[in-house]
Amino acid sequence: MTSKNITRALVDLAIFLEYADQKILDTDAAIQAMEQLAERLQNLPEQEKMHLIRQLEEVSLEYGEHEGFVRALAENLDLR
Repeated sequence: MTSKNITRALVDLAIFLEYADQKILDTDAAIQAMEQLAERLQNLPEQEKMHLIRQLEEVSLEYGEHEGFVRALAENLDLR
């Protein structure tokens, strides 16, 4: 099962890709990276996906202004 530290690392990456200034990260590159991340996570075994979804919900409270983004991440990555 995915540890919460791995879940947090995925969340941190997703937040960076979503909110990085265009001067730091090309928008097209960010979109491509998110799509690759989504594809990898979509291919997880169903039980692992469900575990990751629960962990995303749990850790979302740690992300303050990005809590809503984290809560929606499972749906936005098409894991449900």
